[in-house]
Amino acid sequence: MLLLTVAVTLCAIPVAIVIWSAQSLAHNRAKARAIGLPYLVRWTSPMNPFWLLYGSSIVRLCRRFGIASENLTRIYSHGWEANKRSQIHIDYGDAFILAHPGGVQLCVADASLIYEILQRCTDFRRNMEEMAVLNVYGKNLSTTDDQEWQQHRKMTTVTFTERNNELVWQQSLAQANGMLEYWTQNEQQPIRSTHQDTKTFTLNDLAAALFNQVYPFEKPEAGKTHSHEGDKSYQYRESLSTILSSIIQIFVFGEQGLKAWWTPKSFKHAAKAMDDFRSYIFGLIDDETAHSPREKDFNDHLLARLAHACKED
Repeated sequence: MLLLTVAVTLCAIPVAIVIWSAQSLAHNRAKARAIGLPYLVRWTSPMNPFWLLYGSSIVRLCRRFGIASENLTRIYSHGWEANKRSQIHIDYGDAFILAHPGGVQLCVADASLIYEILQRCTDFRRNMEEMAVLNVYGKNLSTTDDQEWQQHRKMTTVTFTERNNELVWQQSLAQANGMLEYWTQNEQQPIRSTHQDTKTFTLNDLAAALFNQVYPFEKPEAGKTHSHEGDKSYQYRESLSTILSSIIQIFVFGEQGLKAWWTPKSFKHAAKAMDDFRSYIFGLIDDETAHSPREKDFNDHLLARLAHACKED
């Protein structure tokens, strides 16, 4: 009897989800139709956990076997807006509606209308549900609004000054020279892809702009990660790179969920990267705090502001 109850419950859960999704989609489709703009219907919500993890793979598989519909190819992949660029607006106009079980999405390509939307920020709220994927360590500038957003902005505005722009430019030149030197003098094999090198370039640039840490351009040798123990630049690049590539898994499962016994090795590696990057940042803050910068200097870079905020707490 117990097994029967468990089996019925397990079957009832997906059925209930399907029924709820169908009802929500019908409701949102009626909303889209009432607006009067052209509309498209998407059967899954962009924030559906299963679709977040496997949606793009399913779309690619359907395309490979030639069973993908036009809409499946067009609006179901992650980042479809960037993939299709202006073509979808050529087909459906400067403004159209996308209806799905999670809500109704307005897609706009008219510059004057976009400007008006940005001006009316209280009428057109930010989509916090979709932005929540960036809550790796908690709320931040991208995932807050109103007064809370102002507080985060006050802390991070130091990264958008002319002084910091100059630093970014100088570091970009230094990283480009280091990358060129590596390509022309140290690389033994032909350069067939710049993906890893440009990632190193970008992460080193960010380290200088955000944390006041200047790292030379270095390309880690395959199979020799053990030689980087204690190397802060490698710890920073490897952990942040892993976090960025595993952002969906982190959002769906959370740090503790990634460590569960049943999760694959790649999930556990992402959890370790989160812990490593946290330790890296806390270590930098401790070092910055130990230097006890003068009050007039604490605004120079983001790391100094974080250290100053920790002192106040």
